[in-house]
Amino acid sequence: MRRGVLGLTVGLAFLSGGQAFGDQVTLEEAIRRAIEHSPEVRAAEQEVAKAKDQRLSALGQMGPKLGMSGKLMRWDAPTDVSMGFEIPEPLKQQLGIQLPSAMHVMDQTTGDLSFSATQPITPLYALYSLYRLQGAGEKAAMAGRESKERTLASRVSEAFFGILKLGKALETTSAARSQVEAHLKTAQAFFAQGYVQRDDVLRAEVALAKVEEGQRQVETALAVTKAALNIMMGRPMDEDVTPVGEFADPPAPLAMTMEEAIEKALKLRPELAEMRQRVEMARAGRHAAIGAMLPTLAATFNWDRQWGNDFQRKTTYFIGGILQWDFWNWGAKFFQVKAAERDIARAEEGLRGLSDMVTLEV
Repeated sequence: MRRGVLGLTVGLAFLSGGQAFGDQVTLEEAIRRAIEHSPEVRAAEQEVAKAKDQRLSALGQMGPKLGMSGKLMRWDAPTDVSMGFEIPEPLKQQLGIQLPSAMHVMDQTTGDLSFSATQPITPLYALYSLYRLQGAGEKAAMAGRESKERTLASRVSEAFFGILKLGKALETTSAARSQVEAHLKTAQAFFAQGYVQRDDVLRAEVALAKVEEGQRQVETALAVTKAALNIMMGRPMDEDVTPVGEFADPPAPLAMTMEEAIEKALKLRPELAEMRQRVEMARAGRHAAIGAMLPTLAATFNWDRQWGNDFQRKTTYFIGGILQWDFWNWGAKFFQVKAAERDIARAEEGLRGLSDMVTLEV
């Protein structure tokens, strides 16, 4: 199937004869279409959205936790408690009291409703470190998306200018073919008149075959490059496309020194920005691991309302604090901190290596 489509593309290149036709597109339009169509860029956008959600989730963990619980129960019968003794009626009248023989304790239907609020205090250190980690992760995802966009723009530009270059080459080979064909016709005419030898005709035929082969190679490369540009822009690969625009030939010289170019690249390259955020994530992870070693202190508030039970107050509430500290766990949390420090060292080494690679590329 791929060979058939490619053959059709090559056929279109032959039919074009080096002339521009089809959809005209500027470099800016080609890059815009490619970025809009790219599955890699769209996936990177989802990574950015996910990282933002994780950052907001980490932010929400620092606030008070609000909760509610309740229950409603229907018993088999109400509960009454007998006094266990009977006071004579004359004595009741003499004392002026009225005591029932049984006391009501609980209704047949009971229920309660409770609201609670808990605010972490010492865990805020670890939670804020987690928020920093997720914030750096969001920035890293944004830099990663930008890196993919720039890489795609570079590939589109390469194909765009490749088509222009191959178009010029096709014009050159077409002109050369016309000249060689004319030379061959002249050699054949001279041979027919006996002015040249058969070897001269054969040399002209060989020269024409070489020129035709070169032209076919240029046409094939042109068709393949157009197909690549079409695919990146989300178009059918067998459609013709013509790059248009005004470009300096040769390009203007670079108006900066090598040192300035390296400094600018180290500052602006998105892959370096992404790696710097990875270092920040590792550092925040270390602080989060340290926070896990601290005692857990939290403030709490609870409000409770109950129905159907005469032996309990209808409404109660309390304010208090909760302290918990697993002060000994055989070094498990300590070595988590050490492992986080290894992550920092690894990320820093990765940043240095990437900086060296960018310097070499410049």
